[in-house]
Amino acid sequence: MRKILKFCFNTTIWTPSRSEWLFLLSSLPKEERDRVSSFMFKRDSKQTLIGQVLIRYCLKILLNIDWQNICIGRNSKNRPFLKIKETLCLSQLKSIDFSIDFNVSHSGDYTIIIAGLFPAKKRNDDIEESPRLGSDVMKIDISRSRIKYPNESEEFWFQHQLELFERIIDSKFSNLEKRYIHERPNPVERLTAFYRLWSLKESYVKAQGDGLGFDIRRIECVPRSELLIDLNSKKAIVVDDSQILVDSKLVKNCKFYEQYFIYSDSKSNQHLNQRPHLHIMSHCIIENEKSVKDRKDADQIGEFVQIELSEILKSISSLENVEENLREFEEMWNAFSQKDDKPADF
Repeated sequence: MRKILKFCFNTTIWTPSRSEWLFLLSSLPKEERDRVSSFMFKRDSKQTLIGQVLIRYCLKILLNIDWQNICIGRNSKNRPFLKIKETLCLSQLKSIDFSIDFNVSHSGDYTIIIAGLFPAKKRNDDIEESPRLGSDVMKIDISRSRIKYPNESEEFWFQHQLELFERIIDSKFSNLEKRYIHERPNPVERLTAFYRLWSLKESYVKAQGDGLGFDIRRIECVPRSELLIDLNSKKAIVVDDSQILVDSKLVKNCKFYEQYFIYSDSKSNQHLNQRPHLHIMSHCIIENEKSVKDRKDADQIGEFVQIELSEILKSISSLENVEENLREFEEMWNAFSQKDDKPADF
């Protein structure tokens, strides 16, 4: 039976305490702790830490296994995957009839994850040739323009921000995609259209697993419906009819799901006269034709669910004893505490 989880976590509003930071770090293997600590800014360390914890949180739910048993590797392109042989016991391996995939993305205020469990018949040692998942989140961000031109109008900020991306649009987007952006009636919608197309492209590339090795100019995205949100309930409408062409050929085995997500920081909005922080969250599922044919029911995939740290902490177990390795963990906490939150122009 297919099962898909979608979570998002707001890393911007999270100011970790010492105990939270050390406990979360202790739940990861050393190589991932070192990765978290290697970043220059707090923002990036927080996003990476939460991303790694969310991977294990989802796998624990999907597989119903102990936190300590989860073993994750990275392939030649640095994409994380579940090492099934190292994670499951021998009796479970003999009866395995599933594959699993997951993908993490972070931008703006959020780190997001999609993770899925899929029926499978063929296996290899580590990972099934099975449905592949990709995700992306983009914040519709005008902060650089607002900081540079504080006395200009909001419309000016959106237009200026879009102009900063014109080189990317000219070199990476098809003529159809350019029209989709530039035929919008105002700068707000044009900038939003750019972020939407870019998010679709990124989620597809991440599902393919090729990363920077995939020439994004080969991709042409075709949104069919508008993204909408109910401003009263703040509930997003999940759109699932966008299409993608690769090398001018329609990709039939790729399904997209897109939505808006609003984070409203009332204090900063009042101070800076800003609209709520709006993100676009996308994910795609790529699966072979037989898998699509064998699927009896369409995936009932809802919106991304915002998860709180308290919920995550209930599932976590330490892999390292903090007290027994106190010097190492204190050094990591002190190094994190002394970092700037983010680059000065963000």
